[in-house]
Amino acid sequence: MKTPSHDRAALPGDEQAPPASDRPHTPAGARIGSRTEGRLWTRRASIVAVAIVSLATLIAMAPHLLLVANTPTGGDMGAHVLGPAYLRDVLLPSGRLMGWSNYWFAGFPIFYFYFPLPSLVIVGLDLVLPYGVAFKLVSVMGLVALAPASYFLARSMRFARPVAAITAAAGGAYAFMETPTPNIFGGTIASSLAGEFSYSWSFAFSLVYLGFLIRAVFDDRKYFPWAGVALAATALCHVIPTIGVVVASLFVVVGKARWRDRTSAGRSIAEPGRPGGKFKRSLWWVVAGTWALGFALAAFWALPLVARLSYTTDMNWQPLAGLDELLPVELWPIAVLGTVGMVWALRAGGRALPLAALTVLPIPAFFLLSQGAKLWNGRALPHWFFGLHFFAGIAGGLLVAYAVRRLPARMSHMWVQSAISFLAVVLVFGPNVGGAPRDYETAAGLAGWSGWDRLGIELLIGRISGPDLLILAAAVLLAVIAGRRGDLPTGKVLAMGAVILFIGNVFVGTITAENYVSGWARWNYQGYEGKQKWPEYAGVMSTVAELPPGRVQWEANRDLNEYGTPMAPMLYPYWSEGTHPSMEGLYFESSVTTPFHFLNAAELSKAPSNPIPGLRYHTGDFERGARHMELFNVAYYVAYTETAKEKAANHPAFVPRAASEPFTIYALPESSLVDVAVHRPWVFEEPEARLVAPLVGIFKEDTEADFVDVALDWYEDIEMLDQWVVAGGPPEWERVTTDMEGTRVPLAERGEVSGVVLEDHRISFRTTAVGIPHMVKVSYFPNWTATGALGPWRAAPAFMVVVPTGEEVELRFEDTWVEDVGGWMTLGALALLVVWWGVARSRSRGQESGSGRRRFPGLRDPALRGTGRN
Repeated sequence: MKTPSHDRAALPGDEQAPPASDRPHTPAGARIGSRTEGRLWTRRASIVAVAIVSLATLIAMAPHLLLVANTPTGGDMGAHVLGPAYLRDVLLPSGRLMGWSNYWFAGFPIFYFYFPLPSLVIVGLDLVLPYGVAFKLVSVMGLVALAPASYFLARSMRFARPVAAITAAAGGAYAFMETPTPNIFGGTIASSLAGEFSYSWSFAFSLVYLGFLIRAVFDDRKYFPWAGVALAATALCHVIPTIGVVVASLFVVVGKARWRDRTSAGRSIAEPGRPGGKFKRSLWWVVAGTWALGFALAAFWALPLVARLSYTTDMNWQPLAGLDELLPVELWPIAVLGTVGMVWALRAGGRALPLAALTVLPIPAFFLLSQGAKLWNGRALPHWFFGLHFFAGIAGGLLVAYAVRRLPARMSHMWVQSAISFLAVVLVFGPNVGGAPRDYETAAGLAGWSGWDRLGIELLIGRISGPDLLILAAAVLLAVIAGRRGDLPTGKVLAMGAVILFIGNVFVGTITAENYVSGWARWNYQGYEGKQKWPEYAGVMSTVAELPPGRVQWEANRDLNEYGTPMAPMLYPYWSEGTHPSMEGLYFESSVTTPFHFLNAAELSKAPSNPIPGLRYHTGDFERGARHMELFNVAYYVAYTETAKEKAANHPAFVPRAASEPFTIYALPESSLVDVAVHRPWVFEEPEARLVAPLVGIFKEDTEADFVDVALDWYEDIEMLDQWVVAGGPPEWERVTTDMEGTRVPLAERGEVSGVVLEDHRISFRTTAVGIPHMVKVSYFPNWTATGALGPWRAAPAFMVVVPTGEEVELRFEDTWVEDVGGWMTLGALALLVVWWGVARSRSRGQESGSGRRRFPGLRDPALRGTGRN
């Protein structure tokens, strides 16, 4: 439809924009993208603005250490280094992306319940970079991508480039958020340094998915496959942001079908002029189609995750409580500005509705998940905090647009330089940006200065530090650039100033001495090798590695953080190339053995962490610990404190084997990985795990007793350890209830076990006790299959029981129908994408060679000019 000239905003080739009085009623965000005195905010300006935000994020992450070839540490990150290395060294060479590892928790399914995409990128970069460098670069990529992803989403919502750039700065500022302290909920620098860098990847991908979906629904179906790809990437990095954007995607249709869109006059792109239910129903298919495509692309991992979810451990994290967790005082200014921006954006059209929903829905989720749900309610907060920042950026952009329309089109470069100089002086000589004052007394005395000279030296030496010099250098650079440009467009100056204000405020806070984030980044990226006590750590690792192979139980203590992280001993298998597995590992939820390990750790530690609430811990009880070490086939115990060393020395089961100050390594009595039953096992049969039940259990408390509850009661009674309890077995085995009142039936024949072999995905042994139950002391998982025996069945505490039918028994960890179906779904989705893009490309060429490139209705609407496609 032809547009009257007085309704058209300025096009890039126009000589002059129409008068303000003749412009149509469009959102302020659209107007700021139009020509101002013949000068547009260009795509280059957007790139520069977003790059400033990403660069500020990168600088806060100690970039001078990112290219140092060491082993990163700090929090969970110090143990995460094992996962990608195992993927590189074991899984990929065997043709697997997921599999089994004996390195932690007496064995656990690796990458079944943790996110493979970042690790795959680490392995890929490791082909050309040192492993530590590849790992560190991946750990910061999600944070650096947050600003570009925010910009893309704002542009998809049809805000002008300057508004989108300011919004990107505000969205990027979320990464610097520190409160609640420490903010380890996800998507921030603090959470990434704590080890949640996969979450930051998923968070950025979730914004890209939402942007593509908005474009697919409002503008052009060609964005549909890209939305599916982005959703798959979101899921392969973390499930929490995935859940959030899947729910938010429902509101894309609502925004299109029910909202008056002032940026596109509410016109249907796919079926112009056809109102009513048929078009609206087709929109639902677009959204559901992205779900299907995204799930199919990620199905090789996502389907096994869903199917095996009941074999994860519930860590029972304590829920957060109180409004101060939901809205800390420090966030009030952002909350006010964000609320204004949200209302303003919703008035502009329905494109903002999905993100508004994603921002607001965590509020009821925060309270509902505090009622005993397995999903920690702190996981609901990142999108709430980010959404407030994002909409605060929109409000800032629209306020800039409002100011631009009321100020002269251009401003003198002198005003700009004066403002830059004033701000630099305030930052450098006002707050103590650089930290503690220097020793100007000594400097003044040596130079013989006094009086005014001494006052001057106090200002110059006492106040100026490294961060101050960085601010001064940036100010000088900006002032020089402004001076060479002459009079500057007001819109560009104010918009870029808002970008710098949003990100500069948090960046200056980050580089001050009061902020812990920059110091945390240096701590992590200096690596284990950069710690003062690295010789002690390297010494105990090499000492243990020289001992005969065997599982290692170590004393838990927070003071181990001096070596880089309290989790530093988790890397016994990493430094010993797998010969000495650690009983404790990082992926707590991934192994059914996890709660029993923490009970063991409490028994052999002076100050254990006891991370799972509700368990019956027995701190420092070495008698119980010795019995449980035998049950778990642990070969070595490493003591750290003098209290633990004294208790071990007084117990006959702990024999000093080696020492590496301040650690002492004790050998435990020899035990076998495979034991023969003394009594006929009891069977506690729980209802068969269904596909929906584990998913529902994430959001509500499960009050029905399961096998884990029975196993914990069994584990508490030391005298019950020779009376096995299993989750299934032959009909002749007695069935018991939760009270475990059964008849002990001794088994006269014992037999001998020999030739035990434990490999990455295989266990084998020989036995003379054919027909007698055998316990294999490796964590249970349904993918284990037995040859030469019946079973395996899950057994308390978390092992496997088989009944040999011959003298040679072999257990293998193999793919099941779940992995096979998931793999074929992924291959099918990839093939579909290739065909889709091939057909689309062919049609595009045909249209261009025929009647010219197809233009979709609405894209020439004056309200979209200056706010449209990237």
